[in-house]
Amino acid sequence: MEEATYNKAKMPLVGMTLAGLQDVVASLGMPRFTAKQLAEWIYVHRATSFDEMNNISKANRARLQESFTLGLEAPVKEQRSVDGTAKYLFDVGDGQAVESVMIPDDDRATLCISSQKGCRMNCYFCMTGKQGFHGHLTANQIINQVLSVPESQQLTNVVFMGMGEPMDNLNAVMQAIEVMTAPWGLAWSPKRITVSSIGKLRELQRLVEETHVHIAISVHSPFHSERAGIMPVENAYPIHKVMQMLSHYDFAHQRRLSVEYIMFNGLNDDLEHAQALEALLDGQPIRVNLIRFHAIPGVKLQTSNEQRMTAFRDYLNSRGIICTIRRSRGEDIFAACGMLAGKNKNQKKPALVAYKKMISSYLAAIWNRYLMLVGNHCKITMIVAPVVISIAAIFIRTIFLESVSGDMKGCLIPWFNAIKQNGGLQALSEQTGDYNLLYQTIIALLTHIPANPIHLYKAVSIAFDFALAAVVARFCFLLASERYSASQCYAISLLAYGFILFIPTVFLNSSMWGQCDAIYSTFCVMSLL
Repeated sequence: MEEATYNKAKMPLVGMTLAGLQDVVASLGMPRFTAKQLAEWIYVHRATSFDEMNNISKANRARLQESFTLGLEAPVKEQRSVDGTAKYLFDVGDGQAVESVMIPDDDRATLCISSQKGCRMNCYFCMTGKQGFHGHLTANQIINQVLSVPESQQLTNVVFMGMGEPMDNLNAVMQAIEVMTAPWGLAWSPKRITVSSIGKLRELQRLVEETHVHIAISVHSPFHSERAGIMPVENAYPIHKVMQMLSHYDFAHQRRLSVEYIMFNGLNDDLEHAQALEALLDGQPIRVNLIRFHAIPGVKLQTSNEQRMTAFRDYLNSRGIICTIRRSRGEDIFAACGMLAGKNKNQKKPALVAYKKMISSYLAAIWNRYLMLVGNHCKITMIVAPVVISIAAIFIRTIFLESVSGDMKGCLIPWFNAIKQNGGLQALSEQTGDYNLLYQTIIALLTHIPANPIHLYKAVSIAFDFALAAVVARFCFLLASERYSASQCYAISLLAYGFILFIPTVFLNSSMWGQCDAIYSTFCVMSLL
């Protein structure tokens, strides 16, 4: 059955495909045709309660209501710009919120929607990237933005240009597109939908092949080193490879391929960049949208002036490339391009969310710096380098300081017993990612380790080994997330963690306890991932 939102009590029906609704009615023993009735009520009639579904029996409506919810959530906050642009804030659970922007323009009403809680691409110029990554939106949470804004019935277009990278949450985005374009859903033409991406190759190729929506690529610089400096993803997916892949598909007719290009004063707005961008497009039928940079806190960039933007546009137009300057909308309410942050001033975030945000921000900063250092080296090198460095560090400390060998059992038995007494194992089994486990571990370490300073030193040293291995595992997880599914990423990171710990444990302390200790610590790292 398709994914649910953060509401664990009842699964939402909004955002489900017809196949998903068929699974729902089958699970309740209802006739198969009830799924089409549900789809019609949800997506055509825009029902807000099961009571409105008068062609479904009262008994079946009661059974649906017992286990499911429609899943429509109104925005918790609304802001209006002087130019008519509206920004809506949606609560998506876990103390997080996302924003959508409705842009009216004569006979058009375009809704810019989000696909993630934050973003892990960490583009230097983007407010969303500064917030860190806090999770994917479900198809329910994506479609809810479309159905729950006050202008929902008047929308003419939807663009996936809000918070998050759509290709980083492709399954939910594809499901939402199916709901919007299928005849049993909103029945929109796919030409009413545009999906923007920084260029994750495998996911982008799937989107191009399995849908007919318009595609927009965020370029912002045609030069590799310069783009990598403001968009770390360039190290993994060079823009020339992205454009080369797209050149194999037909965008010459109704389907449109466009390039988004934010103009930064003195950085990417001169004739040299215009010529390099022309070469990058290589004669493909691509439209270029020039976008003014909107200043955000902590970013030392400025937007290009009107004269330079006009000269850039005119050069491309003279070379046969359709180029326009996009009009800024909603800047006064922080609704313009690159300014969405999903903040709610009235919302109090739990301490756990704040800690996760801080940790993820530090990890993202370290990882992006590492990507810049390795540059274009192969991905094997990117994985092997931190692993080799960590193994070397552990071996040096093991051989010269005897931090793993010796009385390991005497050091760690009181520690693990204290964790068990404090419910650490139960917390780990019930909720992976519970940072209380880490807190309990630290308290147990400080409280229950024997008074012998040698034992204390060894225990702290071993704890450092675990932490070092966890950092390497996190690096591997982030790298793997560029290409593999979440479950595969967890497997890769756990293998890296276990590998680093097993080498000193098995070869330098071959007792059964040492091996069990390494296995236990491998499970503990799940709380950090």
